[in-house]
Amino acid sequence: MLSSVRRFFKFIHWLYLQYLLNTALYMLEPWERALFSTLLFAIISTAVYSALVFLPVHIKTNLQQKKSWYDSVYQDIQRLYIQFLLMTTLYVMEPWERMLIICIFLGIISLVTFSALVYIPFHIHYILQSTMPNRVFYLFIYCVVTIMDIDSEPLSSTAGMSNLDEDLMERLRSITTCNREDLIAQFRSTTNAMLTDEGCAFFLEMSNWNLNEAILAYYDAEMPTDKIPQMRFVADVTVGEGEAIPPNTRFVKTWRVENS
Repeated sequence: MLSSVRRFFKFIHWLYLQYLLNTALYMLEPWERALFSTLLFAIISTAVYSALVFLPVHIKTNLQQKKSWYDSVYQDIQRLYIQFLLMTTLYVMEPWERMLIICIFLGIISLVTFSALVYIPFHIHYILQSTMPNRVFYLFIYCVVTIMDIDSEPLSSTAGMSNLDEDLMERLRSITTCNREDLIAQFRSTTNAMLTDEGCAFFLEMSNWNLNEAILAYYDAEMPTDKIPQMRFVADVTVGEGEAIPPNTRFVKTWRVENS
């Protein structure tokens, strides 16, 4: 028994020595060590006392607050349930009848909500799938017509289309169709051709009023290399001097050159 007590105090003394070695207290005087150890013990004791005394009070206060919050929510739910019973005829029914009616009501609401969440997106997807391809197709036509500068004649066959389609085609025509005089002037300035307006219109008509194709057709026509003051052409309709070319006239790719 005495040996056990002696070993215990030796262990305490060893811990004290380790405490002194691991700190700077071994460099102090004995009374300074005692003062510092007393202050440290007082701080640790105060912390332990605060934890043992105030922590249970804090936990109890939190539990009471949570319980009061739960009670307030429960009272609100109960009050709303009583108002629901008073606003309907459920208060005159038996408890099992009330539960049955409430379950049926909740089932109907659940089915309606499920239908709204499941079938409405499919319905919207079906509507978009049935309408978007046409709009994408017309958008593709608009891009192609804008880039290639297609004449309005291929777009004129819009019979049987809806008003929306006709409005779209009309906008495409207004964008892609240039003025006749502007096309003739651009053709003459680009090719430096000494031709009349009818001669320039002949190449434009052959090329479906596409300026680029008309210029290529003019250069591919194997024209004489000398200066050509005038050019007349043979057409399937009679065009007098100074008369306007009838619309949609198909010209024969045959011409003769007349010097002025």
